[in-house]
Amino acid sequence: MGTSSSIVVLIYRPGSQAVTASFFDDLSDITSYSDPTYIVGDLNVRLERDDDPNSQRLTELLVAYGYAAGVNEPTHVCGGLLDVVATHCDLR
Repeated sequence: MGTSSSIVVLIYRPGSQAVTASFFDDLSDITSYSDPTYIVGDLNVRLERDDDPNSQRLTELLVAYGYAAGVNEPTHVCGGLLDVVATHCDLR
């Protein structure tokens, strides 16, 4: 039987913290791993808000590195898409 490996990156960014450039820089570093990588967690970036600069930047970053977010329904009791499960587009 063959072996395989993957990386699961679990992120929690409190909503009380401002989204900084270093958050996106660190996320860029994660997307460069060669093993299959899953980015999951509560990023507290409102992905359902197309006009939000942080949402736009996060979406653009994921797309630029070939990732797709798999969650498309509200994940917060008051609504809003705050949680992310992102995988490389060539992964199921």
